[in-house]
Amino acid sequence: MRLFCAFRASSTIPRRGIALVWVVVAMMLLMAAIVAAHSASERARDTIENELQFGGQTLNIARAGIADALSWFRRQTAQPVTAFAPQRNLAAVPPINDTDDPVIGLVRSIEVSEMDGVWARYEVRIDRLQDISAARGQPGAGIVWQIESIGYLYRNANPALAFNQFPNEVLSRVRLQTEIQRLAITPPAQAAVCAFRASGVNFNNRTKVLGGIARGLVYLSGTGVATITGTLQGSPSGQAGVSPYLQFTNPPVPPVGTNPHPACIRNIFGITDAELRATADIYTTDPNTITSPLPDYRIVYVDGNITFTTLRPLQGTAILIVNGNLTVAASSNSVFNGLLYVTGQCQILAPTLIRGVVVGHQNVQLIGAGDFVEVDYDPGVLDDLRQRLGQYRYAKPTRVVE
Repeated sequence: MRLFCAFRASSTIPRRGIALVWVVVAMMLLMAAIVAAHSASERARDTIENELQFGGQTLNIARAGIADALSWFRRQTAQPVTAFAPQRNLAAVPPINDTDDPVIGLVRSIEVSEMDGVWARYEVRIDRLQDISAARGQPGAGIVWQIESIGYLYRNANPALAFNQFPNEVLSRVRLQTEIQRLAITPPAQAAVCAFRASGVNFNNRTKVLGGIARGLVYLSGTGVATITGTLQGSPSGQAGVSPYLQFTNPPVPPVGTNPHPACIRNIFGITDAELRATADIYTTDPNTITSPLPDYRIVYVDGNITFTTLRPLQGTAILIVNGNLTVAASSNSVFNGLLYVTGQCQILAPTLIRGVVVGHQNVQLIGAGDFVEVDYDPGVLDDLRQRLGQYRYAKPTRVVE
C-alpha cells in the first residue's frame, strides 16, 4: 500500500509541471499578441498623424505646381503654346529661372521645417503633360492642355542625394490633374452690332451706331430688313447682310428659326456653352447678385433675364453674356466697355454708351428719348479684353488622381 501511494504521489508531479508549462506558454503568446496589437496600433496612429500633418500640405504643394504651370503658359510670348519646355539659364540677361530642373519640367523645392528637415517639392513633368486640343474639338494645336502636378513632402537627410533616395524619405505624395484652355474672343463679324436676324433690329432716331473702321451693323443674309431711323455709320458701309454670319463656322451657322446660341458661343469664344459657364469668372442664375459696376476684366455669365436701372446701371469693362433677355432701362446713365452678348431680347434705352461690340440673337432695340443711345465699335477695347481675358484659364476643376 505504501508503495502504491508513493507511486501515485510521484506520478502527479510531472502532470502539474506540464500544466504550468502550458500556462506559461499561453501567457507568453497572449503577451506577444498584445505587443503586436499595440505595435500595429502605433503604426496606424503614426500613419494617421502623418496624413493629418502632411496630407493637406502636400495637396497645397501640388496645387502650387498647377498654378505655376498656368502662369508659365500665360507668360509665353508665342500663343497658343504648342510645346511645354520650361527653361533655366541663370547666366542669361535677365536670368531665366522657370524651374529647378528643365529636364523634368517645372520643378521647385522649398524648405518647410528647418528643425525637422522637412522639404516640399512639386513636379509638373514634361512627359505627363498632354496637348488635348484635337480631343476637345479644337481646330489648332495648343488650345487645350491637360496638366498634372505631383506634390511631395520629404525628409531631407542628405541634400546631396535625390529627394526620394535613402536616407531621404518621402513622407507624403499627392497627384493632381486639371485642364487649361486658351479663350478666343472673336465676334461674329467686325461691327458695332452683330444681329442674327435683321428683322429684329430697330434703331430709333436718337441712336448712333458707329462702326468706324468696321461696319455699324452686320446680320445674317436673308433674315429680313432692319428698321433704322438713327445714325448708322461704318466702313465700307453702315450695314451689311453677310453669309456666313460667323467668321469661323465650326459648328456651322444654324438655319434661320433655330437657336444660334451654341454655334455662336463656340465660334466667338472657341469653347462650348457648358465650358464657358465653367470657366466664367462669375456664373449665376440669380441676376440680383450682379453688381454695378461689373468687376473689370471678368467674364460674367447670367443665366436668365436681367435689367439694369438707375440704381444698378450697366457699367464696367468686361464680357457680359446674358442667356435670356437684357434690358437697360431709361435714365440708367450706363457706360459699358466690352463684349455684350444676349440670346434673348436686347433692349437698350437712353442715355447709354457702349464701346466694343453688341451681339444679339433675337430683337436688338436701341431706343433714344431725350438723350442718345450710342454703340461704338472699338477694336482697342476688344484687344484689351483679348490680352487680359484671352489667356489660358482653368477649363476643368482640379482633381486628385492619386
